Amino acid sequence: MSDIQGATNHRLFELLAKIYQHRKTGKLSLSGEDRHFYLYFESGRLAYAIDPLHRRRRWYRAIDRYCREHRDALIPAHESELWEYECLQHGIFEGTLTVAQVRDVLYASAREVFFSLQNGMELSYRWQDVEVRQAMFSLPLSLSALELKQLWHETRHLNQQWQALGLNLGLVHRAPRLARSIDANTTAFSNWMGALNGQYTFWDLVVRMESSPSAVTRLLHHFHRQSVVQFLEVGDRVFPRKASHALPTIACLDDSKPLCDRLGHIVMQEGYRFEGFQDPIRAIPQLIEQQPNLLFLDLVMPIANGYEVCTQLRRVSALQSMPIVILTSNNGIFDRLRARMVGASDFLAKPISSSGVLSKVWKYLSERETVSDMASPQFSFA
Repeated sequence: MSDIQGATNHRLFELLAKIYQHRKTGKLSLSGEDRHFYLYFESGRLAYAIDPLHRRRRWYRAIDRYCREHRDALIPAHESELWEYECLQHGIFEGTLTVAQVRDVLYASAREVFFSLQNGMELSYRWQDVEVRQAMFSLPLSLSALELKQLWHETRHLNQQWQALGLNLGLVHRAPRLARSIDANTTAFSNWMGALNGQYTFWDLVVRMESSPSAVTRLLHHFHRQSVVQFLEVGDRVFPRKASHALPTIACLDDSKPLCDRLGHIVMQEGYRFEGFQDPIRAIPQLIEQQPNLLFLDLVMPIANGYEVCTQLRRVSALQSMPIVILTSNNGIFDRLRARMVGASDFLAKPISSSGVLSKVWKYLSERETVSDMASPQFSFA
């Protein structure tokens, strides 16, 4: 099985079944529509599922529901590739968490990820064998084939419910807010009024209101049909962090101030420092002086374009390894080749989105081994 592209949900299920049949240990990277997902397996069993979008919100939801009393101890001091799994393992070793609690957290997190995976987007895949060291995964914690099948059918049913009710699946990561007041005495949903304040997403509401995903879906459909809610874009949660001087700095050079401001808002919600520039001539010496950890660079600008700026920055030894992500509305192969030749690391299509920006931040600023060239995936069992 190799070179899987544009696979359907049915094909993905077959792929998961084959991983189980071959008892594979490793990482399955999935990419589609500017989204990235990562599934980890131990001897064919699902160990953990990651969606970078709202990753910390997902973690807070799971621990608030199943082990709230240990919440402070489950906030990582350092975000490694699998920091959630490491926190859970540590809780078991310390005796503060039970295996049942950990498995509930793993299942809840995987349920959210698999719901997003079944939204109809075409996915590309790549498999990476991973050597397990020092009990990286624990078989009693990972999901069995039967549990994975149950998870698949549960999220598929929920996905079908959303589609049948005419709800846009993209709303799952947005926070509903009442657009106008409602007389609580005339509705059976009076206890929900305070929660629909534009701060809690669909999955947040499931946990906060101690309700089922299906029930929350029906409620949102009820209000959406009456046109009394707005769905607002919200960022991820922020963990307590070290002093600001230890935070990575993300810079953006784009002659569009609204774009710079939006990108800055996205990354600062994640807790990063941000520097925005519109003038490439003035920006270059400041970038050389500040040496940011990641740069988003516009391709088409007056005076000096992105190619010229990238070339000049790469001539500075201290900036030769700095990731540079090109922002472009033109996705032509010639532009990509030319940008690669002058030292660009990656590309991000305009208009930008929170998920797109955060996927690049997570890719280049997390201390982990990444899978490159997701646009040309390969999947094979040697």
